[in-house]
Amino acid sequence: MPDKYILGYAMDRSLCAVTAEDVRRLTHLNLAFGVLKNGLLDLSRLPHIGEIQRYRKENPALRVVLSVGGWGAGGFSTMAMTEGGRRAFAQSCLRAVDAHGLDGIDIDWEYPCVDSAGIDADPRDSENFPLLLSALRDALGDGRIVSIAAGAGTYFCQNTDMAEVARICDYVQLMTYDIRSGFEREAGHHACLYTGDGDRLAGD
Repeated sequence: MPDKYILGYAMDRSLCAVTAEDVRRLTHLNLAFGVLKNGLLDLSRLPHIGEIQRYRKENPALRVVLSVGGWGAGGFSTMAMTEGGRRAFAQSCLRAVDAHGLDGIDIDWEYPCVDSAGIDADPRDSENFPLLLSALRDALGDGRIVSIAAGAGTYFCQNTDMAEVARICDYVQLMTYDIRSGFEREAGHHACLYTGDGDRLAGD
């Protein structure tokens, strides 16, 4: 594995515009987004997924990972509620990885236990989130990537068992543009490198 990751995201409408220079600069490329439909992975929003074969010719070492979810993408809570639901979803991810030659799956559940995006949510999401990732790891095996996109605010850590998540995942991508978000009632920098001494969240 490389000493550092240079990771980019590309929406389907941008896949055809990704250049050879872009691809050679990256170690990882996340395809955004797969979604859930009836508890299974749905790739209907990625009609240009075949473009990744072009990328691999330009950079054979590139790791291409499918991101599943995104803001407003629901179905995670309901699917993850049962072992059967988690296993069925993980198997649908495995089929997609095999069919398209992907290097792994990135879960972008925004967010466990939170319904602000108009998605299904339940307090048990905090327990089911790592169980979902574990099912995904079992399905994909150790040789493929399992990662997540995590909110950088306290709300995310409060609703997830990050120690267990970190044990399962290859890496975690922090959405550092959401350090201070709509979940807070105080104004402040939402993408700062350091918090000021007077910031109530400085110790969080």
